[in-house]
Amino acid sequence: MGPPFRPPVMDETKHELVLICLCTQACHRLDSAAGSDRWAPQGFGVVLSELDTHDMPYAHATEPETGRKLPDTAILQLVSLGRLQVAFTKSAQESEMTALALACVALDPRERPSTAEVLYRIHKVGKGGFC
Repeated sequence: MGPPFRPPVMDETKHELVLICLCTQACHRLDSAAGSDRWAPQGFGVVLSELDTHDMPYAHATEPETGRKLPDTAILQLVSLGRLQVAFTKSAQESEMTALALACVALDPRERPSTAEVLYRIHKVGKGGFC
């Protein structure tokens, strides 16, 4: 017999990655008929938020009364209800890339751009600059 089972240690990064995966899966399950090409852009929108804020997605989600970070279960519920989205800095609020990212993380998969639409919009923004 080998050594006893020890569950893996969840450091902050792994914990946040699990939460991101669960939030993404919760949104995907809302409408599986939308097609898989609408799922990939959601992850792209989350990555754009991370690049802009230099923080993990949903790190801004805090309890209004105490300022403490929301529990994961509350974050999952708020994301699946469309009451919580990834954040962007004030300086990026008006950029074309932020508009694209917000479209990518739309709650309803049918409202998200397809992968081809994302590529087209990136190409279009790239010709005029990212901001």
